This record gives sequence, C-alpha cells and structure tokens, in this order.
Amino acid sequence: MHIKAKKTPREYRYKPWHSVVLSGILSVILLFVVYISDNYAFPFFSVTPYVTFIESLIQSPRHDVVSIDTTRIFINTGYEAAFVETRHGKEKITDRGALLRLLNDLEQRTDYREIFVDIRFEKGLVTTDDSSLVERLMAMPNTFVAKHWDYGNEQDFPLIDKRLLEKAGYADYSASIFNTAFSRYEFIQHGGESAALKIYNDINQSTIKHHGWGIFSYYKDAGRLCNNAAFIRIPEDMSPGVLRYRNNHTFRYYNLGEDIYGTMTLDSSMQDRFFEDCKDKIIVIGDFVFDQHDTYYNKQPGPYLNYLAYSTLREGRHIVDWWLIAIAFAVYCLTFSWILCRKRGSRIRSKILKVIINILGYTTLLVVVSMILFFFTGKVLSIFIPSLFFSIIDTFLPE
Repeated sequence: MHIKAKKTPREYRYKPWHSVVLSGILSVILLFVVYISDNYAFPFFSVTPYVTFIESLIQSPRHDVVSIDTTRIFINTGYEAAFVETRHGKEKITDRGALLRLLNDLEQRTDYREIFVDIRFEKGLVTTDDSSLVERLMAMPNTFVAKHWDYGNEQDFPLIDKRLLEKAGYADYSASIFNTAFSRYEFIQHGGESAALKIYNDINQSTIKHHGWGIFSYYKDAGRLCNNAAFIRIPEDMSPGVLRYRNNHTFRYYNLGEDIYGTMTLDSSMQDRFFEDCKDKIIVIGDFVFDQHDTYYNKQPGPYLNYLAYSTLREGRHIVDWWLIAIAFAVYCLTFSWILCRKRGSRIRSKILKVIINILGYTTLLVVVSMILFFFTGKVLSIFIPSLFFSIIDTFLPE
C-alpha cells in the first residue's frame, strides 16, 4: 500500500507563487501604513539628512539651476519694534503703526494679488493702532493673517479682534524627539486651515478635504488623493548669515523702515517702482530676521516657510503620484521576495541583532532609492517605517 508523503509547512511556505502573493499583500499593507504616517507633520526619522546633502549640491554656485520665484515679494518687519505693557512687563511686538502705513499704501498704490501678514495679533498685546489696523485688514480683499494654537489650553490663542479669525490661518510648525528640525508642513491643523492652505484656497480655488476617521483617514484635493503633510523643499537659503542682496542686485526681502520708508523716500520714483512691482504679486509680511526656525537646511524665517508650504500646494507636490506608488510597490515587493527567499539561509540566532542588521541594510537600500528620486523629481520616499517593517518580517517570520 502506497502512502502519500505529507508536505511539511516549510515546503508549503516557500513555493515561488506563494512568495509572490505574500510579497504583494505585505507591500499593499506597507503602502497603507506609509500613507498614514505621511499625513503627519513629524514622521519617524525623516530622510532629511540625505536631502540636505542633495540640496547643497543643487544650490552650489557651480550649478545655476535655482530659479528665483518672481511671483512673490517678502517684506521684513523684524526691525520695526514696539513695546507694550503687559502683566509680564514690557513686551516687544511688531510696530503696528508701521504695518498700518504699509497696508494703506498697498491698498491705494498697487493691485496686489494676495497679502499674508505673519505677525502675532494675540489678545493682551494692545496698542493705539489696533482698531485702525483691524478695520484696514478687514476691508482689504485677499488678505490673511497668522494665528496660533495654544497647546496648553487646547484652543486658539484669542486675537485682538474676533473678526480676524475669518481671515486667519494656522502658522504653527511641529517637531518630535525623532526630528527636532522643521521639514514637513501640516496643511489641516487642529481641524482648521493652515495659512498655506488658506492662501491656496483663495488663489487657486482648491483645498484639501479630510475623509474617514482617526488613523483610517485619507485626504483629497479636487478628487485627487493627496497628503495632509508634505516635505517642504527650500529652494533658496534665507538664513541669517546670507546677504539679503543677490548677485543680480535684487532683494531677497525688503526691510520695511530701511528700504521702503527709508532709502526709497529719497527718490519718489524708487518707491513708485516698488509698489508697481507689487502688482499681481503675493506679498508676505513678517519677521525675516528674528523669527527663525531650525530646518534641515539652516535656520529659515517663519514667513518664508509658510510661503514655501503654499508653493508646495500650488505645484501639486502634496498630490499622491501613482507612478511613485508603483515604484514604492516594486521596491517593497522585491525586498519582501528577497526576504522570503533567503529565510532558509539565515544563521543569525539573536533576533535583536537581526533587527539591527536588517534595519541598516534596508535603510541603505531605501536611502539610495529616495536620494535618486529626490535628485530627479523632488519626491521623497519614506525610509524608517518601511525599514522597520522589513526588519520585523525578516526577524519574526518563521524559518
């Protein structure tokens, strides 16, 4: 009597088509997990150190590839200081009288496209110009201001006038113990629009909409799948050590008192040309000197980062690219297939050691792929979560 040999679990597990199917399933799960993590402003262990290296190459004087954005004008109010009496004593704020003068001139002397005022308008910082300033801001079309979230009380910091809320967008940046420097911007913050998203909605007549609940959330922009957070590429260095005059004798930003109401007043034609140049431009007003934030590419001014976040939306870099998904899926499938094929040859006994070795190996692969993609497309692949995912599968999948 012939008895048919029973197949062992090992023979069943490592059939070629079984490995392909399992690799595909695991890759789809990983894509879902990565998408969820990419919707947060502080993903684990970003690729930013490698991006810094690539950015330094791209922005090298030997490579004339950094084009200057001519759709915006930056105006620095960092040197326009005033002091107000508070319960803490005298606090330094932006001179609201100087800001009011500028807004009056912008309204009367130019046909601007958009204005974003990135200074603090919190309640309790009272000046004699507040009433006139609020009325001017409320009367100006296509004009927005910054607001901030009070994390201690889990609510917005109250503004000097509640009416400003309809013109206000969040201008907050997030960090974590894994990544203390700003690199990613969250477009929907605390359930409301960020400054960048508010400008995008007004100029480009589009916005990001949230769907789902909790971690099972997804986002769409005009019916296209997108991310609620995006890596912010810094095309031009605005850090404190960089001269504000470019080699072509143009300004990176104008000083409000020194330039617009200083040097330009010596020749009225200079000031006229400045306001003519503001026509159809996005005008960003804020502190470009003291409002600095650590980023992967030196310290950068807060108003500049908000504008770059809007540029990210305008250029559609928050939209999920299906070709990038296809590349990620292919990389994941190949990696999982390789893991499954080599399981029998693994001789490392310590699971902790295997995790460390595997993370380093998979991280190197993903870093190389991500660097190549970033150099040619400006897109970045997530690194830490896929590396961890690969390592866990490799370590705990039965031999």
